[in-house]
Amino acid sequence: MLVTEHFTLQGARSATISDANGRTSFFLGTLSGVVVALAFVAQISGMGDAFFVFAMVLLPMLLFIGFASFERLLQLGIENIRCVVAINRIRHYYLEVAPELRPHFTLSPNDDTQGVLTSLGSMRGNVRPWDIFVTNAGMVAVVNGIIGGVIAALVAWQLRLGMAATAIIGILVGLALLAVLVAYLASSWRTSARIIGSRFPTRGDELDRSHYAPSAEE
Repeated sequence: MLVTEHFTLQGARSATISDANGRTSFFLGTLSGVVVALAFVAQISGMGDAFFVFAMVLLPMLLFIGFASFERLLQLGIENIRCVVAINRIRHYYLEVAPELRPHFTLSPNDDTQGVLTSLGSMRGNVRPWDIFVTNAGMVAVVNGIIGGVIAALVAWQLRLGMAATAIIGILVGLALLAVLVAYLASSWRTSARIIGSRFPTRGDELDRSHYAPSAEE
């Protein structure tokens, strides 16, 4: 039963990763198409009122797609981690039944942060502050911040606020939107980690090293 569950979880991980990559590609492809369309309209209209109207139709729509993609990518990322935790717990049971096989296991049987990172291929035992932007959701959050800043800058420019004020408004709005998305992302990860919990935490460096090589006694 546990072997069947193990393979089911591996299949679920593959599905979430494939879905996440597909949604990211869809969003970035839509972004590329909108940028090309805006470039053509800018050449035709000379950055006039027609360009502004066209941009105010396309960019908010693109930002909505970005928000939807961000939320779904966040859900998929959490689901992927849940699968890794579940697989690690099953691996821990394997070692409870046959502890002599410990030297032959490369991935971690622990379900805490260090164990999950080890199973994901990281040699670090903790999460760095900038790792959040390496995820698909974090990357889309940065792009959404840029799009929001561009929309705010276009509105400021249309109001004839001047180049300096327009740039400042665009930067501030973009950073504010990015900060909100990152805070929401971090809060969601913390909530999911608290709900999932940790039943088999890593107990020191000695046990962690035993995943990769036999101990002196063995």
